[in-house]
Amino acid sequence: LQRRPLGRRLLIVLSDGRPEDGDSYRGAYGLADTAMAVREARSQGTTVFCICLDVRDAQYLDRIFGPGAYIQVAEARSIPARLTGAFLRLVR
Repeated sequence: LQRRPLGRRLLIVLSDGRPEDGDSYRGAYGLADTAMAVREARSQGTTVFCICLDVRDAQYLDRIFGPGAYIQVAEARSIPARLTGAFLRLVR
């Protein structure tokens, strides 16, 4: 995204839950590393927003993306309806 000569950059992350890869990338390390990547993208002018299919717990989403920078959806088919309101907030 950084190489694109655009005035506004938006990265939408679609997630199924906590950052894990089944190896050593999990737990506190996975959360911290993902949060760092989000901070780096934002520091370079990219807005980062997450759509998460995990509705059980929001604490890790707050740590990674920050309050208000994600939505949780119970089913994938509800994404379009939920994304419309979120998108309008993001482009203001």
